[in-house]
Amino acid sequence: MPNNSNAQASISVTGKALASHNKGPVVIDEVPTIFCRGAPTVIQQPTTDEEGDQVVFKFCAPFLGNDQIGGDSCFQELYPPFDQVSYNFPDYTPTRPLGINSTLEMNPSTGEIFVQPEETGRFLVGICVEEYRNGELVLPLVMIVRFIDIRHQVVFG
Repeated sequence: MPNNSNAQASISVTGKALASHNKGPVVIDEVPTIFCRGAPTVIQQPTTDEEGDQVVFKFCAPFLGNDQIGGDSCFQELYPPFDQVSYNFPDYTPTRPLGINSTLEMNPSTGEIFVQPEETGRFLVGICVEEYRNGELVLPLVMIVRFIDIRHQVVFG
């Protein structure tokens, strides 16, 4: 993982979203967390939105979790603004969290992800979801944090 960081998920809610009693998108969490190096995989992220709003997906840097405070911080509360996880640039970035040799692409409309990892290890992938109604941003950020474990490919034969 980047710089041995932990991460946290978050959501930002606008006054407009509160006033309209917006329920926000629901992303079905059935994403695998263990992948094999060199094996291409397509990941579906089924999403529903009760109001029929447009949902847009993109890769982003997760926010740092409690482990950055030190001590027994699992029970300490954190308040915004939160710092983002820093990646070991240029090999790793929020849009290339699996390294520059790996393929990681996402369809911004469906959230479908194509991944072909070429490195082994544990990685942190941030996925941001934005919600639009009539072209106007209603819900600016829902962050989904994925911990990805990539192992050596096992070949039977």
